Amino acid sequence: MNLAGLQSTFMASLHDEAAALPPDWGPQMARGLAVYRNNTRSAQLEAMRSTFERTRRCVGDGPFTAAATHYLIHHPPGSWTLDAVGDGFAELLATLFVHEPDVADIAALDWAMHGVFSAADAHPLDVAAFQQAAIGFDGDDWAGLQLQLVPALAVIDVRTDCLDAWTALTGDQPPPEAPRLAQPAQVVVWRKDGQPVCRLATPGEGDALRQVAAGASYGALCAGLVATHGEDDAVRLAGGLLSGWLHAGLLAALQPPARDGRDAG
Repeated sequence: MNLAGLQSTFMASLHDEAAALPPDWGPQMARGLAVYRNNTRSAQLEAMRSTFERTRRCVGDGPFTAAATHYLIHHPPGSWTLDAVGDGFAELLATLFVHEPDVADIAALDWAMHGVFSAADAHPLDVAAFQQAAIGFDGDDWAGLQLQLVPALAVIDVRTDCLDAWTALTGDQPPPEAPRLAQPAQVVVWRKDGQPVCRLATPGEGDALRQVAAGASYGALCAGLVATHGEDDAVRLAGGLLSGWLHAGLLAALQPPARDGRDAG
């Protein structure tokens, strides 16, 4: 067996007690691996306790440990860093706590807060810098304008009024109630002054941010708003979104389209 095969077999047996051991391993090596497996899983579980601290307080230590252990067994981490342990945990909780949708929402918020805290730095574009960059823009410039969002930004879907509950999940107080929303909503999570913050997205804002993150131009964003809300409301909504993102520090840069041989930079 070559080195890659040996490493693959070792990792499989590390994550799964029932997996075959590497060739030529005897009882002593098997016992050592069991100790190492336990230490590894303990470190991963402790990382999840830290990342999903509010979730643990919401459901209690016992149910959380059981759910996290189930996650680690069926979704063994594949990254070199413990920061990545927990990706997809909120989705698993949605299946384990079907009648308590706030649990998955709080876990999704925990994960988003964790992600934006460790995301790359970017200096947000302020209003003055935006106005300076937009001097001389014509209709084609606005239509083809690309907005670059800061890396420390996430949009999550929620079914419950989980923001107040998440904030209140501190200390040893009983978990507060997070009532189900009349209709699904979205929460915007970003980093401000070095710390993760969040707020409920305005109607349509979460989808708009996702479109921008996927590369949609400002013109395409406006066209979608026109199709949904009509031209008059679309103009107001598009302007409100852009102004809100600037004031919140969600935009890192803007890039007008290159045309007529002009440098877009």
